[in-house]
Amino acid sequence: MLSNPERPVETVKGKRLTTPEYRAWQAMKNRCLNPHGQDYSYYGGRGIAVCPEWAGSFTAFYADMGERPGQDYTLDRVNGDKGYGPGNTRWATRLTQARNREYCALICILGKKRHVWEWASLLKVKPTTVHHWLWRVKRGELAWGDLERRVRHATTNA
Repeated sequence: MLSNPERPVETVKGKRLTTPEYRAWQAMKNRCLNPHGQDYSYYGGRGIAVCPEWAGSFTAFYADMGERPGQDYTLDRVNGDKGYGPGNTRWATRLTQARNREYCALICILGKKRHVWEWASLLKVKPTTVHHWLWRVKRGELAWGDLERRVRHATTNA
């Protein structure tokens, strides 16, 4: 279904439908402008705003953002410390967004610095598995040497 900024709400067989772009716009406003919203503390509560043109007009938002490129794309802020507006907002995949998080620190294992997703790719596991290993090391449930052995084994058998 193609988006139409002039008519974002449609009905099919009497059921109200909205376009993905319209839902993204509504969700963005809720995160930033609704103090009672579930995620407000992570967005509006820490100063993330929506530019005035977008806050008041889906048409303005759609004119700048255009149609969502595909089903696996959602709104993303290029700079996570700045608000939603032209120049800082894009359609991005979950993977792109995960790599753009504020807590994406480099992890040094065996003298090599990589992001979690890079270690995950190298070790042929999910990034959440690497996070889990790191939390186990932090809690003392897994020795750092055990993690290094996993990395050494994976890199020598690759």
